[in-house]
Amino acid sequence: MRGLVVFLTQQKLPPLEKKLLTLFFFWFSIVKFGEEPRLTMEYIMSSIERVIDALYNGEELTAKQIKARYGVANPTALITNLRKEGHAVYLNHRKTATGTVAKYRVGKPTRRVVAAGYAVLGAAAFA
Repeated sequence: MRGLVVFLTQQKLPPLEKKLLTLFFFWFSIVKFGEEPRLTMEYIMSSIERVIDALYNGEELTAKQIKARYGVANPTALITNLRKEGHAVYLNHRKTATGTVAKYRVGKPTRRVVAAGYAVLGAAAFA
Protein backbone atom coordinates (compact mmCIF):
# COMPACT_ATOMS: atom_id res chain seq x y z
CA MET A 1 0.00 0.00 0.00
CA ARG A 2 2.87 2.39 0.74
CA GLY A 3 4.05 2.28 -2.87
CA LEU A 4 0.53 3.01 -4.07
CA VAL A 5 0.25 6.02 -1.75
CA VAL A 6 3.59 7.38 -2.99
CA PHE A 7 2.48 6.94 -6.60
CA LEU A 8 -0.89 8.62 -6.03
CA THR A 9 0.55 11.56 -4.11
CA GLN A 10 2.99 12.36 -6.93
CA GLN A 11 0.28 12.67 -9.59
CA LYS A 12 -1.39 15.89 -10.77
CA LEU A 13 -5.06 15.08 -10.40
CA PRO A 14 -8.25 16.71 -11.71
CA PRO A 15 -10.91 17.63 -9.09
CA LEU A 16 -12.94 14.41 -9.40
CA GLU A 17 -9.92 12.18 -8.92
CA LYS A 18 -8.78 14.36 -6.03
CA LYS A 19 -12.15 13.74 -4.32
CA LEU A 20 -11.79 10.00 -4.92
CA LEU A 21 -8.27 10.11 -3.50
CA THR A 22 -9.63 11.90 -0.42
CA LEU A 23 -12.18 9.11 0.03
CA PHE A 24 -9.39 6.55 -0.41
CA PHE A 25 -7.27 8.22 2.27
CA PHE A 26 -10.30 8.51 4.55
CA TRP A 27 -11.04 4.80 4.12
CA PHE A 28 -7.52 3.91 5.26
CA SER A 29 -7.62 6.34 8.21
CA ILE A 30 -5.08 8.73 6.77
CA VAL A 31 -7.13 11.94 6.92
CA LYS A 32 -10.40 13.01 8.50
CA PHE A 33 -13.40 13.12 6.18
CA GLY A 34 -13.99 16.57 4.66
CA GLU A 35 -10.40 17.64 5.34
CA GLU A 36 -8.10 18.47 2.44
CA PRO A 37 -5.58 15.62 2.10
CA ARG A 38 -1.98 16.53 2.81
CA LEU A 39 -0.35 14.73 -0.06
CA THR A 40 3.04 14.12 1.47
CA MET A 41 4.41 10.72 2.36
CA GLU A 42 5.89 12.15 5.58
CA TYR A 43 2.46 13.10 6.92
CA ILE A 44 0.84 9.82 5.88
CA MET A 45 3.51 7.62 7.39
CA SER A 46 4.21 9.73 10.44
CA SER A 47 0.80 9.18 12.03
CA ILE A 48 0.98 5.42 11.46
CA GLU A 49 4.61 5.22 12.58
CA ARG A 50 3.91 7.30 15.69
CA VAL A 51 1.13 4.90 16.73
CA ILE A 52 3.43 1.92 16.12
CA ASP A 53 6.25 3.56 18.08
CA ALA A 54 3.97 4.35 21.00
CA LEU A 55 2.64 0.80 21.14
CA TYR A 56 6.12 -0.74 20.92
CA ASN A 57 7.33 1.62 23.66
CA GLY A 58 4.84 0.00 26.02
CA GLU A 59 1.99 2.50 25.88
CA GLU A 60 -1.57 1.23 26.06
CA LEU A 61 -3.81 3.41 23.91
CA THR A 62 -7.57 3.71 23.64
CA ALA A 63 -9.21 4.42 20.28
CA LYS A 64 -10.06 7.89 21.54
CA GLN A 65 -6.39 8.56 22.41
CA ILE A 66 -5.24 7.39 18.97
CA LYS A 67 -7.73 9.78 17.36
CA ALA A 68 -6.78 12.74 19.54
CA ARG A 69 -2.98 12.32 19.72
CA TYR A 70 -2.18 11.08 16.24
CA GLY A 71 -5.04 12.43 14.12
CA VAL A 72 -6.16 9.02 12.89
CA ALA A 73 -9.74 9.19 11.65
CA ASN A 74 -10.51 5.47 12.12
CA PRO A 75 -8.33 3.81 14.80
CA THR A 76 -10.05 0.44 14.41
CA ALA A 77 -9.10 0.26 10.73
CA LEU A 78 -5.54 1.29 11.55
CA ILE A 79 -5.23 -1.46 14.18
CA THR A 80 -6.70 -3.98 11.74
CA ASN A 81 -4.10 -2.99 9.13
CA LEU A 82 -1.31 -3.29 11.72
CA ARG A 83 -2.51 -6.79 12.59
CA LYS A 84 -2.57 -7.71 8.88
CA GLU A 85 1.05 -6.53 8.63
CA GLY A 86 1.96 -8.98 11.39
CA HIS A 87 2.05 -6.79 14.50
CA ALA A 88 0.73 -8.57 17.60
CA VAL A 89 -1.74 -5.89 18.73
CA TYR A 90 -4.13 -6.95 21.49
CA LEU A 91 -7.22 -5.26 22.91
CA ASN A 92 -7.45 -5.43 26.70
CA HIS A 93 -10.48 -4.40 28.72
CA ARG A 94 -9.74 -2.72 32.06
CA LYS A 95 -12.23 -1.99 34.81
CA THR A 96 -12.09 1.52 36.20
CA ALA A 97 -14.19 3.44 38.71
CA THR A 98 -16.30 4.87 35.87
CA GLY A 99 -16.68 1.67 33.84
CA THR A 100 -14.68 -0.46 31.45
CA VAL A 101 -11.97 0.92 29.17
CA ALA A 102 -10.62 -0.89 26.09
CA LYS A 103 -6.90 -0.33 25.44
CA TYR A 104 -4.67 -1.52 22.60
CA ARG A 105 -1.21 -2.85 23.35
CA VAL A 106 1.55 -4.81 21.61
CA GLY A 107 2.36 -8.19 23.08
CA LYS A 108 4.04 -11.46 22.36
CA PRO A 109 1.89 -14.02 20.56
CA THR A 110 1.25 -17.23 22.48
CA ARG A 111 2.67 -20.56 21.38
CA ARG A 112 -0.80 -21.64 20.25
CA VAL A 113 -1.10 -18.64 17.92
CA VAL A 114 2.33 -19.31 16.40
CA ALA A 115 1.47 -23.01 16.02
CA ALA A 116 -1.81 -22.13 14.29
CA GLY A 117 -0.01 -19.81 11.90
CA TYR A 118 2.53 -22.50 11.14
CA ALA A 119 -0.23 -25.04 10.54
CA VAL A 120 -2.02 -22.75 8.10
CA LEU A 121 0.91 -21.10 6.30
CA GLY A 122 3.68 -23.66 6.72
CA ALA A 123 7.39 -23.05 7.21
CA ALA A 124 7.55 -20.45 4.44
CA ALA A 125 5.79 -17.93 6.70
CA PHE A 126 8.67 -18.03 9.18
CA ALA A 127 11.56 -17.96 6.73
